Amino acid sequence: MYHSNAIRLGNEIKRELDCAILGNEKKFTLMNYKKVIFFQQIPLFEGMAGLTLSYLVDVSQTVLLSEGDVLSIDEKLNNDFYIVYQGVVEYYNKGSFIVEYQVGQFIGERLAASGFANSNVVKAKEASILLKFNKDRFYELLSDHVKLADKVLEYI
Repeated sequence: MYHSNAIRLGNEIKRELDCAILGNEKKFTLMNYKKVIFFQQIPLFEGMAGLTLSYLVDVSQTVLLSEGDVLSIDEKLNNDFYIVYQGVVEYYNKGSFIVEYQVGQFIGERLAASGFANSNVVKAKEASILLKFNKDRFYELLSDHVKLADKVLEYI
């Protein structure tokens, strides 16, 4: 039944849906509903309407890290921040271990200034999933949703 109904979707949407429903080891897709439920469990977003959180889902991207993978989060190289969805990552500044981030914690908003290339990195302690947010798109979303902006300002 799924295949007969999915034909009417465009190829790109069908590919994403196939990945989410049928599974595909080459590409991982987190369902938007699961992201909304996840955001509702983070104290920062507690009490926020699901519809508002769905806008947050729209500006997020999923980043998969295998155990030992390293991701540079220098502000000069990227304009993003992350939330740990699953797993544990370690933050290093200039090669020195600083802190461990776990599920629901934000990475990248308050980092030390980068002194040289790749001075701020996170390393996956175990297989991890991060939700990536472009700062400009996130701040634009906040400007459109006052209640969400108030929650973020309380957090900071």
